[in-house]
Amino acid sequence: MYLTISEIVERYRVSKAPVYRAVSEGRLKALRFGGSIRIDEDDLEEYIRASTERYGGARHA
Repeated sequence: MYLTISEIVERYRVSKAPVYRAVSEGRLKALRFGGSIRIDEDDLEEYIRASTERYGGARHA
């Protein structure tokens, strides 16, 4: 399933800027349809996993 930036922002409670930055820097794969950007959920999950590992992993209480 492909998500829009707005759907990612709502689902993961993040701001748009870091998502756009990751796409523009090529760190997050995206498809562009005219003015719309779509991101595959699998690519997003991989990006989140890699980012979490890079910054020390998830912290659990």
